[in-house]
Amino acid sequence: MTNTFEFANKTYCLNYNYNMPEGPILPINQFVVVGSKKSIMLDTGAHLMAGDTIAALSKVMNPQDLDYIFLTHMDMDHVGGLHEILKLAPKARVVGNTTVMGKGLSMYNIDPTRFAAVFPGQEIDLGDKVLRVEESLLEDGHTSWLFETKTRTYFTSDGFGSIQFGQSLPYVDLVPESAYAGGFAMWQSMNFHMLPRYDMVKFRDMINYMRRMGVEQIASVHGPVIRQDTMQIFDLMEGVPGAEVPPHPPLPAMFHL
Repeated sequence: MTNTFEFANKTYCLNYNYNMPEGPILPINQFVVVGSKKSIMLDTGAHLMAGDTIAALSKVMNPQDLDYIFLTHMDMDHVGGLHEILKLAPKARVVGNTTVMGKGLSMYNIDPTRFAAVFPGQEIDLGDKVLRVEESLLEDGHTSWLFETKTRTYFTSDGFGSIQFGQSLPYVDLVPESAYAGGFAMWQSMNFHMLPRYDMVKFRDMINYMRRMGVEQIASVHGPVIRQDTMQIFDLMEGVPGAEVPPHPPLPAMFHL
């Protein structure tokens, strides 16, 4: 079941909690921002949850009125519901970088007239809200993020996510600090295993760039919304390459070689 909550003015999280086989919970979020003139959805979730995603989207707006569907990248847990949503959103343009557009055309058979390509620094004007396209500094060059300049919300994809244990909560400040830090380090290490090989001076430069952005909230596709203490989260990210990652829970016997 997809849960819906508003965490900023007409800015919504559509949250689906995926129970991983080994026990932890992986949040899979989509975000909807409704402006005074236009609206945007960020990512469309996995195919298995397409029906839930559409039901959640319909609670916050009429899908027929959706103007943009921004895709951070083309992993199936981010674009699996795209075709079903496009059927209900006849005027929506699919927005992403040129890799998103290329894969959408060649692998997902999306009508090329529905695409719009964007680049870092370009702005998406919703009327009373503006979203700036950002490089995904922690991920590969095939991924893009967004920064909403009014509420200063940083929308990220895999970056700044966190695996949850026991139960998934909507906001980071509701999660016990040690549990969040452990799930955060585990998720970043699973996704960004090259971090320990980075030039750490350049890595800190990237983190400092994000610190200077004046971020007040971080909305990750794979974690609870960070609505306070964002500087501490940047500190946490800076420490990931040297962090002690909790051991992965043992896999069920069915997954043994």
